[in-house]
Amino acid sequence: DWSSDVCSSDLLICFMFHPMLGWATLIGMVVLIILAVLNEVSTQAALKAANTEAITSSNYASSNLRNAEVVEAMGMLNGIQQRWLKRHSRVLALQAIASDRAGTIAAASKFVRMLLQSVLLGIGAYLAIEQQISPGSMIAASILGGRALAPVDLLIGTWKGFLSARMSYQRLDELLKQVQPRLRAMSLPAPLGSLALENVVSAP
Repeated sequence: DWSSDVCSSDLLICFMFHPMLGWATLIGMVVLIILAVLNEVSTQAALKAANTEAITSSNYASSNLRNAEVVEAMGMLNGIQQRWLKRHSRVLALQAIASDRAGTIAAASKFVRMLLQSVLLGIGAYLAIEQQISPGSMIAASILGGRALAPVDLLIGTWKGFLSARMSYQRLDELLKQVQPRLRAMSLPAPLGSLALENVVSAP
């Protein structure tokens, strides 16, 4: 909430300096939001497949480790290792695909952010030459424009972690929905609080 308030206030101040500066900042924000949506679309499937494959690989390793002595005695260890390695390699490949896509979009968002600051400086310089704003307003608009775009840029950078957390929550929610509701336990009478002792012996 705080970052969104700062973002909106910086954008409003850019509009107060001059509408051209405000519209340029707003267009930059729209481009970054489009990049954020593109980041989700391009990485969601790969991350979901990687997480599913990672869980399968972990369960496969755990189930075989519980019978490690039998596996070793039967000479199956090497084959099991090769199977686990293939599954783990698929996990790494899917994660690499998602990371490459996310990294490309993150780099593009930083480029757009830096480009917009240069564009704001250029527009501000033009407006200052035309004596529509002061040189100080030109510098302030460039700084505030960068601040307005910073939360969106940060969102793109942390999108991978957000997607992983969301998919983990969905898996946990699906698991809990499969648990049968607990039946009502047998009602017991209220305790009376009396204590009876039989054949008690006390000796020093």
